[in-house]
Amino acid sequence: MRIVSLLASATEIVCALGAGEMLVGRSHECDNPEWVRRLPACSEPAFDVSVSSGEIDREVRRRIRAGEPLYHVRGELIRELRADLLITQSHCEVCAVTPGDVERSCGHGARQLSLSAISLEEIFEGMLRIAQHLGLDERGKGLVGRERQRLDMIQAKAARFGRPTVVMLEWTDPLFAMGSWWRSRMANSCLAIKANTRLLFLPTSFATPTPST
Repeated sequence: MRIVSLLASATEIVCALGAGEMLVGRSHECDNPEWVRRLPACSEPAFDVSVSSGEIDREVRRRIRAGEPLYHVRGELIRELRADLLITQSHCEVCAVTPGDVERSCGHGARQLSLSAISLEEIFEGMLRIAQHLGLDERGKGLVGRERQRLDMIQAKAARFGRPTVVMLEWTDPLFAMGSWWRSRMANSCLAIKANTRLLFLPTSFATPTPST
């Protein structure tokens, strides 16, 4: 199978399943493991992202209002790579390449697997879905089992520490409180994996800027 992963976390999952050799292309954000940087980048931002957080936020909002793309997908390159499977995400229109970006850019005929998660359990389910698409069901179950063990280990170690007050931000200008799936199982299983940790959130969180803001 020939895979183009347009989602950094999916690239890491494919490699964690021991299937990195199936990858023939990646997104512009994929950089782990280090060797995947050698794969051709099949996507790119549609605007300059080297500017400040505030400037990026204003341009994202402008593009959403105008119906302009946030990402370009290199459809011709994907066709040259003869991809059998494209991995994208449908959780956030802003955060990474979506199925819609693929359709607008190339309408490629390869199978698409689109991931979306609002909890740790759904992240694990995404790992299993990737494994199933690759015919590696048992490896997928083993990977999820190891990640659950890691969380248990973190919980045991964190229980020995003090009680910090934590604020989680996903953007600094303007301030975006970490929202979306964080407020679900993640809040209970990562920082609050230590039961007596006090979590501090801003009252409003944003997953996608809206045209009216």
